[in-house]
Amino acid sequence: VLYVLRAGRDRSLRSALLAALFLLLQAYAELTFVSFLLIFIALYALYELIRKALASRELRITDCELPSRLFLRNFVVLVILFALGIIPFLANMLPDLRAEGDFFTSGGGFADVFSADLAGYLLPTQLHLLWGRLAAAFAFPHDKGQHLYLGYSVMLLAAWGLWPGRRLPTVRFWGLSALFFFLLTLGPTLRFNGHDTGVPGPFALIARLPLFKGNRYPSRYSVMLVLSCAVLASFGLRWLFQLFQRETREGKKKGKERREKREKRGASSFISFVFLIPLVSLLFLFEHLSIPLPLSDMRVPVIYERIAAEPGDFA
Repeated sequence: VLYVLRAGRDRSLRSALLAALFLLLQAYAELTFVSFLLIFIALYALYELIRKALASRELRITDCELPSRLFLRNFVVLVILFALGIIPFLANMLPDLRAEGDFFTSGGGFADVFSADLAGYLLPTQLHLLWGRLAAAFAFPHDKGQHLYLGYSVMLLAAWGLWPGRRLPTVRFWGLSALFFFLLTLGPTLRFNGHDTGVPGPFALIARLPLFKGNRYPSRYSVMLVLSCAVLASFGLRWLFQLFQRETREGKKKGKERREKREKRGASSFISFVFLIPLVSLLFLFEHLSIPLPLSDMRVPVIYERIAAEPGDFA
């Protein structure tokens, strides 16, 4: 993601080449995340191209901004290199597709089960030390990714970052990214407290795309939602710092008074750092407190010994 964003600003091909390399390495590690990243890249490229077109029409393009033709060049290079690198995967996948048909569409999948419930965004998880029983009392299932809780501290910081920075293109994009991936986590239709409202979401469209429909677990898109909210929360934290450090302007000051003002600003910055960062960190940790963590018995169940003792060659 870092080098995708850099490719959108880099006049050379270096960032695009590195973005393609990292995307390819991610494909070799986990194809599911690549599907997330390709959606992210498409969203980012579409947003930037539309923004550049509107800015060009209104004559608001600055000299330091990457022209649309170079932006397109970088992303075309990124896609071509990734496509060449993914050929070994496709070469092994296509014969199976020809022999067995489109196995990505076999059955309805588990999208309806593994979708985030909207109520799960509003409640700490059932593992929380204080409020876990409250969450467990709600009707929606909690065991298959239905309960995704960002935390009110993060949500408030993200909202605080989004509102003051709503005129900044970068903040707008991350707000769009957070909204889009949030909607994807909700699955084909919106569910609240276990009740299917029937309201359709964008996941139903993504699930129709070749290869992308292989991911039938909508709640996994929370990876990209958390990433987007983390960036927005960092903007919110920056605005909070500025709020703490704001001082009244009293015109020009000379010598000692100016020096005292710089010292006060430095002291204010230090105090806000010392108190604000621990406060936000403690709030975040408290909201996600999971004590005690559940443990699993990793001993092999007896049933497997019985299956192994059965005569014959079968599965």
